[in-house]
Amino acid sequence: MLDNLLEVAMHESRGTWLEFVVAKLQRCKGKWRHIADATGIPYDTLTKIALSRVSDPRVSNVQLLHDYFLASETSDAQ
Repeated sequence: MLDNLLEVAMHESRGTWLEFVVAKLQRCKGKWRHIADATGIPYDTLTKIALSRVSDPRVSNVQLLHDYFLASETSDAQ
């Protein structure tokens, strides 16, 4: 529980989860197909989120992407 609260607090300074996800996707533009496969989100949906073509994406998709990027940050730090 405390770990989750700390993660949320750390990312509040980065803006919303959607802003965080879109920014991360923009930095990983050549890896979208891999990210789609890794998260189970359809590639077309992921590209719409990355390019801000959908103003209100499903929370479940944003959550999957958010968790994916958190996990990749954690593994990069180790």
